[in-house]
Amino acid sequence: MMGSSWNWMRRMRRRRRKTSKGDIITLADSLPKSLARPWPPLALPLPWDFPLLPTHSTPTSNTRGRICFVTLDGHLLKNYALSTDFTMDALAIFSEFKTAHLPIQSVLSRFTVEQGMPPTSNPWVIKNIVKEVLKSWPLKSANTAKPAEFVEALRGVLMGVAMRLKTTPLKMAHTVTTYDGKSLLQFLTNKHQMIKALEMTWKSLPKEEHGKLIKEYVGVALDILSPATGLPHCGTVQEMDKIVSSELKMVDGVEGGVLNRKEFKKVMVEVVGRIMNELERNPVSVSSDVVITKSIVFPTQEDNSEQRNH
Repeated sequence: MMGSSWNWMRRMRRRRRKTSKGDIITLADSLPKSLARPWPPLALPLPWDFPLLPTHSTPTSNTRGRICFVTLDGHLLKNYALSTDFTMDALAIFSEFKTAHLPIQSVLSRFTVEQGMPPTSNPWVIKNIVKEVLKSWPLKSANTAKPAEFVEALRGVLMGVAMRLKTTPLKMAHTVTTYDGKSLLQFLTNKHQMIKALEMTWKSLPKEEHGKLIKEYVGVALDILSPATGLPHCGTVQEMDKIVSSELKMVDGVEGGVLNRKEFKKVMVEVVGRIMNELERNPVSVSSDVVITKSIVFPTQEDNSEQRNH
């Protein structure tokens, strides 16, 4: 049940509504169109459009670094490939490459823009750089690969990527977002806003016939609170999904499987607190890379004349 509710939230879409006072975040913003209406047997009307938190007072969802514009010309990647840091990283990857039979393209995704590697999730990078370089990948079978062979083969791939970047530099927009629990601490310490947000969330959720909340909706409630807590919506950051899912397991022990209003608020505060403690111990950083420009090779006059002849 908890899993199905969590999967449902992955499909949630958000909408914004403008007023004369500016943008405000409402509970309806966090619900999909199909569910942005009262559930029976709740009474009509329900306050779907009351403010959850004004935009200006919503805590930042994370520690977001500045957007850096980086030109990858192969120099940084070449230096990394020749360093001892690369050797250690490659040896760490080797065991997983051999036991899990990882494709080499997945191995390359382990390297980052900070190391000079363009994002292998970008279709242009895959087509014009990665696939071309991997044509010379020497290891045909992971079972027979030796650690030293793997390291040198992988080094050769990175050097090949560096050579292509030298002739075709890529300009990247790069930023790192860190979830470190600070926004959750802000949510918990601002008692007035916290109680207000929890109360509105309680009113918005469907109840069973005795007016209590089924425990499986705690995950839905947590996702509705995302604008206030600073947590990403379910399904947007895989590492955060794992942490949230782990902490939501505490709800399985709820007696009777239902919560009244007071119990709901207590459980929500405890869940948020547990997530905050985990992020303080182990912050989650997510990098975002976008290729904003790439060199274009225009045909020469000789190429044009050859095309006309054909």
